[in-house]
Amino acid sequence: MTLDKVVQVKVARSRKSRSKEEKEVEEEILLIEGIEVAMDKFGVYLNDEDEPEAGKLKAKYARSFASLPHKRKGSKKIKASLSLCLNEPLEDLGAEDDDAVLVTLAPKVSEGVVTVENIKIVYGS
Repeated sequence: MTLDKVVQVKVARSRKSRSKEEKEVEEEILLIEGIEVAMDKFGVYLNDEDEPEAGKLKAKYARSFASLPHKRKGSKKIKASLSLCLNEPLEDLGAEDDDAVLVTLAPKVSEGVVTVENIKIVYGS
């Protein structure tokens, strides 16, 4: 997907209503893979899947991704990924029982084109 405007993606969760013990053993992680960018910045926000129209205003800010220019030969684009812990933000949103989380990617600078290959939820420590 190309981030030339604010983009919302519903990301499925394979496990919901996890116990406190399960959360202590494994963190729920939002993984944004294949971010290709030359120089740009975007914010990541989380929403309760039951309130998609709430948009960025009622969303929980998760983090920003920023790429700054580097001196290098050839292509100035980089390929990266971003991992965000979800346990606490999902609790704050009251979305622990939801089948999915609504992820909003909001570009902040438009010096170049940002593309994202995949967004998914994984579990790990």
